[in-house]
Amino acid sequence: MHKRERTIWIFAIVSLVIVWALTSTNLLKFSNAEENIYKNLRTFNEVLQLVNEMYVDAPDKEKLIYGAIDGMLGSLDDPYTRFMRKENFNDLKVETEGKFGGVGFVITKKDGWLTIIAPIDGTPASRAGLQPNDKIVRINKEDTKEMELNAAVSKLRGEPGTYVSIWVMRDENSDPVEYKLKREVIKVESVFSRVFTHNTKKFGYLKIKTFGEDTYDHLEKYAKQMDKENLNGLILDLRNDPGGLLYSAYKVADLFLDKGMIVYTKGRVDDQNKEYYASSIDYCQEVPMVVLANEGSASGSEIVIGALKDNKRAVVIGTKTFGKGVVQTVKDLGDGLGIAITTARYYTPSGVCIHKKGIEPNIEVDFQKTSTADIKIAETILKGHYLDDFVKQNKDFMEKEKKEKENALNELRKKLNSDKIDADYNLIRKLVKAKFYEIRGMNEALLDLEDDVQLKKAVEVLSVRDRIK
Repeated sequence: MHKRERTIWIFAIVSLVIVWALTSTNLLKFSNAEENIYKNLRTFNEVLQLVNEMYVDAPDKEKLIYGAIDGMLGSLDDPYTRFMRKENFNDLKVETEGKFGGVGFVITKKDGWLTIIAPIDGTPASRAGLQPNDKIVRINKEDTKEMELNAAVSKLRGEPGTYVSIWVMRDENSDPVEYKLKREVIKVESVFSRVFTHNTKKFGYLKIKTFGEDTYDHLEKYAKQMDKENLNGLILDLRNDPGGLLYSAYKVADLFLDKGMIVYTKGRVDDQNKEYYASSIDYCQEVPMVVLANEGSASGSEIVIGALKDNKRAVVIGTKTFGKGVVQTVKDLGDGLGIAITTARYYTPSGVCIHKKGIEPNIEVDFQKTSTADIKIAETILKGHYLDDFVKQNKDFMEKEKKEKENALNELRKKLNSDKIDADYNLIRKLVKAKFYEIRGMNEALLDLEDDVQLKKAVEVLSVRDRIK
């Protein structure tokens, strides 16, 4: 490149950076802060020019600029603010629409580690038993400690039917366990609804998997139907819901509140300071309500949980939520590029910012996590044909009486023991049930009162109406 062309190129880049820096902060008057910006930009310009002129290999100019942007955003120490290349920005758009390819979990960077916020129900990640706060230490044998979030997402996604291997560390003192996941087209049906009877009492169950553009419309339809039922209790399940659109979460909370504040946001820019209040709509108003939450409940889920808890509309059962209390604005930068930038924090009606803290449940009920040893045993069983053979021989297993089920499971355990696989009876039982759920449709697993201790507690609490205050 000739010197004149090089100078013009550098001047153009620096000019764009200056315009961006000034307009993005709404500062048009000269100030000491502005002078510092100009000074630092001169340094940036000088370094850019030196690299472009003197580096041993001719640099890729696009990579230089994009790398500089990544570094700038990285200095904010905020994993949710990120610059997106074409493929990443397109992925974000597709996610919002509710259909995308991958393995089915939402991830973030937490304490430097690539961490699962929540597996999405009915996906390869969920079926494999991945859990919130699992740390992904390798993807296809590549260490993730220094890996950028965008890069990790790109590696996890791919053509449906192809495989990706991840190594997961659940406990700090345990060795990573490999999961080989088959990519699928992930179609998230954001709301699942069911009315069920237990011990002569009727309960409504609503599961929200993510807060997308269509979540409110679907949930309102189901809530209207349930409002006509003579329910003894209503369960809103927000476990492993990683969030989504703030407006969608606000509207969902409004369905179950007829007054009071739902959430408010505070940011540095005036238009990010907003308050959201309930309208007069309130479905199932006289019905006692429980919200199920866990460490995979994040962002939009926490808006709903905080609103219903603080307004004393529902009792929260489960474990402390994830703690993502930030509002993001997504900007289209043109040419297929975008930026997701944190512009505000949100606060529950009682004035609590739950970011990095989470929301404590009213009643704590923990799910016992599968140990690393059991994960390895389960992996061995799944690699064999044990479960496929069991299903062929026991097609009506789920309809059998308790004693018949026990006999069939003990026969499977004997077979495993004869092959030197020492599996616990309860582990075998859960694997068999998971196999049938996979065949019949994973939504059946949502109402498992046998093994879901949190759901069982919700039904127990709702069965005694005077506990709901």
